Order: sequence, then structure tokens, then C-alpha cells
Amino acid sequence: MIGAGGVAKAVAYAVKELGGDLKIANRDFERGKGLSKKLNAKTITLEQVRNSSGYLLINATPVGMKNTNEMIVEKDVIKNYDAIMDLVIYPAETKLLRLAAELGKEIIPGKVMCVYQAAQQFKIYTGLDAPEKVINKTLEDIGK
Repeated sequence: MIGAGGVAKAVAYAVKELGGDLKIANRDFERGKGLSKKLNAKTITLEQVRNSSGYLLINATPVGMKNTNEMIVEKDVIKNYDAIMDLVIYPAETKLLRLAAELGKEIIPGKVMCVYQAAQQFKIYTGLDAPEKVINKTLEDIGK
């Protein structure tokens, strides 16, 4: 995962809770190191990301949000992963996700995270599970 801010903390915690082997890189290495220490994860540099591989690469930075031609990694890095998750919400299709899709990778856009976050909030506020039909319809609609 690249990033160590607020959303990165939540996603990193979830990855660890699900038993994932998490490596964290951040533009500010010390900040990434701090998050890694809290979660018993490994810290790597952005340079090391360029030479790594795995199942899922997560962009938990705002890179690609304002400048839609920017990516946090080079295209060659995408090839080293089976799936790419970009937590940027707008635009829905970042350059990172577009290139990953062109390379045949599984992609997970940031809006998917938002839908599940909203479903969890619904449960917290009402005590009821969010209607599965609504969740599925929303995920289907944002995939368009």
C-alpha cells in the first residue's frame, strides 16, 4: 500500500485484520514507518515499490485526483500485481485504474470502498444491515 494518511490507516487495519501481508510505502518515509509500527507491518520506500510484486497494490494517496494524468507508480509496476485498488473517489477512473484495466488487472475503484463504508454507517446508525439490493445496485451503477 502506498500512503499513510487517514484512509490508509483504515484500509491498512482492514488488510491486517483479514490476515494480509502488508507493506507500507509513503512519500514521507517516517510517517509510513509510524503506521507500519502500529500495525506490525513492513515499511518500504517508494523505490522499493518499483521492484516489488504481490496480489494487490493499493494507492491510498490523493495522487491522480487533481491531475488526472498523474500516477503514484510507473506503468511497469502495475504489471507486477494481480489487482489494483485506487482509493481516489473522483475521478472514478484514475489513470492508474485505466492502465491497470488495459493490462487485464482486476481493478477496485475508490467508490466501492465508499459504498461499503456507507453500508456500515447505515448499520451503526440504525442497527440494521443495509439492504443488500441497494448495495448491489449501487455497485452496479458506479461500475458504468
